[in-house]
Amino acid sequence: MKQNQYPKVKKYFTSPRLLVILTSVFVVVFIGLSKEIIKQYQIKKSVDQLNEQAQILESENKKLAKLLDLLNTGFNQEKESRMKLGLQKPGEKLVILSSLTNNTFLNQQQSINGKEEKGILSKWWSMFFGNNKD
Repeated sequence: MKQNQYPKVKKYFTSPRLLVILTSVFVVVFIGLSKEIIKQYQIKKSVDQLNEQAQILESENKKLAKLLDLLNTGFNQEKESRMKLGLQKPGEKLVILSSLTNNTFLNQQQSINGKEEKGILSKWWSMFFGNNKD
């Protein structure tokens, strides 16, 4: 008697329609989960790349900060003012050595720039007396 009690229910669970429906649902859920897993992996990968890039930029920033501190010291400022502006301490004598290769290089650079470079005395004169023709 128990076997005949639920024949419709047994027939429904063993029907091919239910198998097709359950398989379709399983495939749809599997595809959705796969897409989400792939998306999460790509996001994690891009976040890791951005973190690496941030670390590189931070290390470059630290190097530049050290370089800036070094350049802001009095010794480097004095060195640059001596090299670029021709400044000297009292009692020092300035000796300028020029060679043929340096003069040739300067002439080529001046012809490339299209204007002649002013000497240090004319630069100082321009700075103090206002003849700015740069």
